[in-house]
Amino acid sequence: MTNEDKRWAKLFNYLDGRFAGIDDKFDVVDRRFNVVDNALDNLLKLRDDNEIEGAASTMQLARHDRWIRRLADKIGLKLPS
Repeated sequence: MTNEDKRWAKLFNYLDGRFAGIDDKFDVVDRRFNVVDNALDNLLKLRDDNEIEGAASTMQLARHDRWIRRLADKIGLKLPS
């Protein structure tokens, strides 16, 4: 192996090590991004679930209010508006 070949081999080995280090850093960033992405997905699901539950509770409350007002009318009880 000539001196020039040795220098090229040394350069390639150096670059290979640098690229391996960069790949490792990208793997760490990718794992962290996945953690953040999953946390955001969980928060959005909780928000959606709470929104749906709130809408259902509002509808149930309105339904109960109608029933109570109908019952009050039937028994002659005056309820405030």
